[in-house]
Amino acid sequence: MGHIDDSLLMGDSYAACEENIVQTVNMFLKLGFVIHFTKSVLVPTQELEFLGFILNSLLMTMRIPPEKAATVQQACENLFNQDDRTIREVARVIGLIVSSFPGVQFGELHYRYLEHNKIEALQAHNSDYDAFMTFSQEARADLHWWVQNVTSSFRNVMPTDPDFILTTDDFNTGWGAVQGTQITGGLWDLEEQAFHILGLKSLCATIYNKHTRIQSDNTTTVAYVNAMGDTKSADCNDLAQQIRQWCRERELWLSACHIPGSTNVDADNEFRNTNSSTEWSLHWMCLQTLIKCGDLYIWTFLRQDLFLRFPPMHHGNLTLVQNVLMPFT
Repeated sequence: MGHIDDSLLMGDSYAACEENIVQTVNMFLKLGFVIHFTKSVLVPTQELEFLGFILNSLLMTMRIPPEKAATVQQACENLFNQDDRTIREVARVIGLIVSSFPGVQFGELHYRYLEHNKIEALQAHNSDYDAFMTFSQEARADLHWWVQNVTSSFRNVMPTDPDFILTTDDFNTGWGAVQGTQITGGLWDLEEQAFHILGLKSLCATIYNKHTRIQSDNTTTVAYVNAMGDTKSADCNDLAQQIRQWCRERELWLSACHIPGSTNVDADNEFRNTNSSTEWSLHWMCLQTLIKCGDLYIWTFLRQDLFLRFPPMHHGNLTLVQNVLMPFT
């Protein structure tokens, strides 16, 4: 016996939604289906529980029903307070957390360390789910976040089209980024060769409360941005969390899509056109010698902190002023 379950009907107005319901019911009846009227909501509404989540078409949000949120909160709190917990108990709570993602904004950012601890424990105990395990401080912070936020969290229904598109490209020695008519790029220093969000910080620093889409020819970048991290690489997960935290502070919703490398021309050209003769740094021994000579007033230019300005910092006879580098107007 065939059946159709969990259908969601929408309309631009009350009348349009009502007409949609009437036409759908009539079509199912003509096809021989039996309508379960007691389980169906046949009156248009702007808030509806669907597939275990509460949809609100007025606020364009999705959230967890209060009773389910309370269950998740209590499970996380119990696990947080336990001195001894089995891997099975942890796996059960992780399952509750993951099932809540559609109704919890940024929930994916606050469970990776739990999952990573569970994987490490299974490897150490030959996949014995009844073995006991411990938590790292990061995993305990994940649990605490869920205890504090799950009952009040919701997820915005993301708009279909992005407000801004940022195209990025990177290489072993440098990076490039393009957003509309604005372009930027440069060479890595030793630290930035491993971790970078320079294109996003440079070209989206003044953007707030918008949907920004990253276009990249790197499939790992796309996967980690969309999934808000992963457990396969701790470094990539940490970087994905840094990116999301930076976006949260600006109320930016971030998505990513893959583009072929052959079409990623503008960002590629921006890196290749970087003038390496401007990339200089002062050796620390030379700086120490200069400081001993008398009072110094030094300006530093931070390419990765475009549009930001920091107050002067005084260190004895050294005054350090951090300014910004403006590669475009």
